[in-house]
Amino acid sequence: MSEIAILIRTYNEETFLPYTLEALLAQTEKAFDVILVDSGSTDSTLAIAGTYEDIKIIEIPKQEFTYGRALNIGIAAVVDRAKYIAMLSAHAIPCNENWLSELLVPVREHSRVVAVYGKQIPFPGHLNNPIVRALACEAYPKCYGDKPFRTSESYFFSNVNSLITIDSWLKNKFDESLVACEDWQWAKMAVDCGGVIAYQPGAAVYHSHLDSYASYFTRLRREAMGARKIDPISHPPLRRQECWHLVKYAFLDYLRRSKQRRSLVDIHWDIFRYKVVATLATYKGRKDARV
Repeated sequence: MSEIAILIRTYNEETFLPYTLEALLAQTEKAFDVILVDSGSTDSTLAIAGTYEDIKIIEIPKQEFTYGRALNIGIAAVVDRAKYIAMLSAHAIPCNENWLSELLVPVREHSRVVAVYGKQIPFPGHLNNPIVRALACEAYPKCYGDKPFRTSESYFFSNVNSLITIDSWLKNKFDESLVACEDWQWAKMAVDCGGVIAYQPGAAVYHSHLDSYASYFTRLRREAMGARKIDPISHPPLRRQECWHLVKYAFLDYLRRSKQRRSLVDIHWDIFRYKVVATLATYKGRKDARV
């Protein structure tokens, strides 16, 4: 019996999965089980995972996949054997051999901590993508700072790189109906039940997506739909006038920054386009959400 289990969700992850699994084998914390939940991969993902004898593989049909369902199925497979479950995207690669030990620090030191999320760093090779460049300047520093903390406010949580206690999952399963934001919704329930969420920057992973503007719009639209369903009061529909105001503010900020740099085409142009896409996706997602 291992105190810790690591759950990896996969779908066509042949590019990154070998690096992720090798990074797990290199961890200083050695006593853990690995569960891989695959939702219909058509590449060599399952063949790669099959070369590792100690990995438990669970397959679910693609049409039955939601993030919450995959997590619940994977956790249920180890619920009688583990005390903690770490969740890691197959394309999130631990930065060093202390990732897991760092992720465990808050739950081992503080009895009220029921969940921990770690830092995310964009892949250096992805910084030539304009969306990744913009996120590296705007979103990553806001969500993934350098100081650890604990909070009773569920303003953010990410299952790309996280750990929860099995006891907290037994009280609150992941919502299998959500198309996105199942991690935010679960964290909100955990905090409402008196739990504490911790952020541990030492548990860092490389994680980013080479999105086009269209695919990024789709991703943010799903997240806006999920966020509105979880908390409709805090995520009300945006009026067109509000959208225009946000776009105008972003453009004026772009002009101000460009004037300082004496250049119209630089990182600030990427940030402006990213903000426009984010605003439009939020508008569409909240409009389409059923609450």
